[in-house]
Amino acid sequence: MKPRGKTRKASYRGGNELKRLPRDFSWRLLDSLLTALSQELPQDFVAEVSQVLRKRDPRLYHEIGARWGLQCMSPAKLPYSPHKVAGMQLILSLAKKEPSLETKSPSERKDDCIQGILREEESLVGRKIHRESVLSLAKAICVDVLGQCPDTDEIAMSAKHGPGVSIGASKGFESSYFKFSQWPYRVSPIARSLLRDVIRSDERWMGALEDSYRTRYGIPFWSILNWEIFWDKILEDCPFNRITTVPKDGTKDRPIAIEPGGSVYLQLGIERCIRRRLKLVGLDLNDQVPNQILASLGSVDASPEGPATIDLSNASDTISLELVRELLPPDWFELLNSVRSPWGVLPDGTALRYAKFSSMGNGATFVLESLIFYSLAKAISYRFGSPRDAKAIRVYGDDIVIPRYLWIPLKCYLESWGFRVNTRKSFVSGPVRESCGADFYYGHNVRPVFLKRIPRDLSELVGIRNRLHRWFVLHTGLSIPQELDDFFLKFVKHPRRVPIGPETEDEFDTFWHSTLTGRMPEFVRVRAYRRVPVRLPAREFHFRKLMHNLLHIGSSSGRFEVTMRGEGTLRQACRVVYRSFYRDWFGRIQDCTRHRHGGMTPTLSAVKTV
Repeated sequence: MKPRGKTRKASYRGGNELKRLPRDFSWRLLDSLLTALSQELPQDFVAEVSQVLRKRDPRLYHEIGARWGLQCMSPAKLPYSPHKVAGMQLILSLAKKEPSLETKSPSERKDDCIQGILREEESLVGRKIHRESVLSLAKAICVDVLGQCPDTDEIAMSAKHGPGVSIGASKGFESSYFKFSQWPYRVSPIARSLLRDVIRSDERWMGALEDSYRTRYGIPFWSILNWEIFWDKILEDCPFNRITTVPKDGTKDRPIAIEPGGSVYLQLGIERCIRRRLKLVGLDLNDQVPNQILASLGSVDASPEGPATIDLSNASDTISLELVRELLPPDWFELLNSVRSPWGVLPDGTALRYAKFSSMGNGATFVLESLIFYSLAKAISYRFGSPRDAKAIRVYGDDIVIPRYLWIPLKCYLESWGFRVNTRKSFVSGPVRESCGADFYYGHNVRPVFLKRIPRDLSELVGIRNRLHRWFVLHTGLSIPQELDDFFLKFVKHPRRVPIGPETEDEFDTFWHSTLTGRMPEFVRVRAYRRVPVRLPAREFHFRKLMHNLLHIGSSSGRFEVTMRGEGTLRQACRVVYRSFYRDWFGRIQDCTRHRHGGMTPTLSAVKTV
């Protein structure tokens, strides 16, 4: 017996693909979004944004964001509701990271970023750190947190290869297999002996290197090796990193450094040692929720003890070598100093001797700056505040949460140590707080959705649509407007073949999220085009055994394959979504799935989705 009513088929045969997307896709999406939200937003804001969208000028789009952004949300000037603020931030920030709306060319952004690096280095040269009570307290806190310096065995147990590009591992070959098998390993000259001891502590690694060394140079397996020559071939001194930039948004780039592969391996081992020690004192860098909770409380608490969120500009590039020397215990400083790169090579080939301790790209930079700002904030609370307020201090990288009345001494000491407070992202008074990827306005998270590039295939188009749908559900309680759905569907060649599925928190679903769960079949089988990475054969067995993380390995009949990131082909992928449920008005969980053998389906008017 057929089920009653008409249902939209979610499983289908054959693929689906996009039509050619226009170059002004981002502008058209902003037009449709403004039309859908125009009745909910302030009319003066709608009028100003409409003029900008009509002119299609990226510079005006970024400028209007500076005038209506969260830093302008004052209760005296703009008494808007959280719902209106969330809608305004969505329109202002949706396309600010999209490359077609950039205000400067990539070369101009890169040149500006490099000039900024040179200015930062010049400002750090010759900077003196004055020894006084707060510095002494901060140093005592660092000594208490770090404790005993890790030995070689602890570093070896914690060390690992990073996921990104490094000197010695070309782009597309970031898997740990290639970083183990492609030797010589580049490493800082001072850390050469440490990396050698770490390799020696792993019998599998030593055996794999010895076999590969004999095979490459034709040395018989029964002959005795000259170990001095062996290590000269395995390890290669590299006292520099390569300075480059990556896009931050359409107006500027962010500086990073590509470190030697062997140095990154050691840096990440030391990073995990520091991370464990910070967790013992209550600072868990694996959890951003405490920072977000304090930021939410600060947006509704106007008392002097209420949390304030502080953000720094280029924090990693302003940590001077002398500051780290003053704060850290001597053995810890020598350890971290041995794995850092003392020189940097600019894109034009110019060598730069660093006055800063490390940059983004160094595996230990994040935990080091977290430790420095945590010790400084704690020292200021002990010196100028109350001991009970020390529990309200949280640090995550350069995101600092501290009681409001400690803001002035914190700012003074940060500037005296060479740091710069980012006033656009620091919130001390008013109803706005921002920390760890969450923006709070009167206790409501108004974080927008970002379009980082124009969709290239159906899965990416469905992904941005699903993120917008989830935004509407969270902020309005309703599904995405039909006009926005029509906007996305007009770029699909076969709209009726787009698969439907229940709402989930997975942003990479290849089906169309919908609250109309009563119209779904029991099993929704989804077929869509998905980018499948190219897989390369991993020929050397002993290096395969070194890969603790098996996520990037595919095995078939005893053969291993290694994923090469960055390249891929489009293939059909299949996904199964299981039964969908809803909670009724009495709190009881009901099956919202249409039965296979007929029967009545709950009416949508009485359905409240989970």
